[in-house]
Amino acid sequence: MKPVDPWAPLGAALLAYHNGRHDAVLHIESDVFDTEDIAVRLYYRPDEDPLPDLDRRALDRCEGRILDAGAGAGRHALDLQCRGLEVTALDVSAEAVRVMQDRGIADVRQGDVFTSDLGSYDTVLLLMNGIGLAGGPEGLERLFERFHRLLRPGGRIIFDAAGLDAAVRNDEFEELADVAIGRPQFGEVFFRLTFDDLKGAWYPWLFPTPTMMAEAARTAGFEFTVIARGARGAFLAEMTEPGAPREKETQLNRKER
Repeated sequence: MKPVDPWAPLGAALLAYHNGRHDAVLHIESDVFDTEDIAVRLYYRPDEDPLPDLDRRALDRCEGRILDAGAGAGRHALDLQCRGLEVTALDVSAEAVRVMQDRGIADVRQGDVFTSDLGSYDTVLLLMNGIGLAGGPEGLERLFERFHRLLRPGGRIIFDAAGLDAAVRNDEFEELADVAIGRPQFGEVFFRLTFDDLKGAWYPWLFPTPTMMAEAARTAGFEFTVIARGARGAFLAEMTEPGAPREKETQLNRKER
């Protein structure tokens, strides 16, 4: 089986679930974690399934013109649209784009956050560990440069992540470094997805700690705040672009006084 684009299996799985294969399963290999078969439902997130607490808190902080980067099947974008917010749902997968269009999202685009012609936004949203698309620590610099170009003054990036240190003991990192494709000691993990007869190529994904993100964000000129923490090292954070204070924030500050 010749490897295809890394995201082709996920796109095909989302479309299959959308078309009625509700028992669809995605096969996930990793150079760090055990191989797993995961129900596609967890990625599709049907309308009737409640969102996790960190996701709901993230959506509550979105405002203005919003970019949902790596939108997948579009559940977050759909929820934001139902709130009356202006949201662009972006994904590299043509199949994911079809699913989101079918689900009724008004502004759906195919592409990646690095190269797509997208305009400017007040909020960039990256959920389901979306900040991991940086691939590795060095990729954060490139990603943050892109954020500076995408965000309006005072804009924000809202994302969730989980540090690899929550899943791997300190004494295991040296052993993993000898067998892993990537550099787990820096939070870099490689994955490969398979769905039906589609086997994707290996791709890197970053699992950063809050400390790593705080240092990288401040070096890039962003203000960084951890908003909430969840299970197994998960955290929800916000990075703010310097600029004029947003009207909503100003109103909140006045109420607090």
